[in-house]
Amino acid sequence: MDKIVFGIDYGERSSGLAKLNTRVGFSEPVGVFHNSELIDFLSKRSDEFDTLVIGLPLNLKGEFSSITFKSIKFAEKVHRILKKRVFLLDERFTSSYGKHLFLQNPSGRKFKAVKDAFAASLILESFFTNPSIAKELNPEFIILPKKMEEKIAGKNVLVTKRYKIGNWVEKAKRLVFLTKDPYYFYLLSKNKLEVLFADLEDISEELRKEFDIII
Repeated sequence: MDKIVFGIDYGERSSGLAKLNTRVGFSEPVGVFHNSELIDFLSKRSDEFDTLVIGLPLNLKGEFSSITFKSIKFAEKVHRILKKRVFLLDERFTSSYGKHLFLQNPSGRKFKAVKDAFAASLILESFFTNPSIAKELNPEFIILPKKMEEKIAGKNVLVTKRYKIGNWVEKAKRLVFLTKDPYYFYLLSKNKLEVLFADLEDISEELRKEFDIII
């Protein structure tokens, strides 16, 4: 049975859309849509697919920017409305390749009008080739046990798991989160919590010594 996956190259006003048939493994541009029209377009085709891949625009150093947060917010909205699996994929390399195609294309104006759809195709092909490079948007989080809440009170705490944000964050003296999950990073930043886009193994021993507890 053929399985269709849609890919989105997000833009603040309009986004490129492409689709991929997993049996064939070949993606094709669908078009460029205003963001509200794009969600409506996908809603009408809800029975055709169960997975979406949305490009995550990071800078060359892998850092977040305002457009990164906007793309995650859009992904969150798509997930909420369409009730589909949504994956976020670092689009740095696909974007640079798309620019290369644009420069090499003899009919530049025509290509420019649909370049976002071509970029969405590249996002899909990257996902199909190596799905592990994408992170699924997952709104399910771990509940921090009550005993742990008592343990962290007044302490310097380094958090390494996806704990659900709650009143417990106010009990610690200092709280720093580590995550490489773009969606969790977005939620923590939105709640003005201190967060590093890193795993525990990325943190120096000197920095670890600043904390009383690692959870």
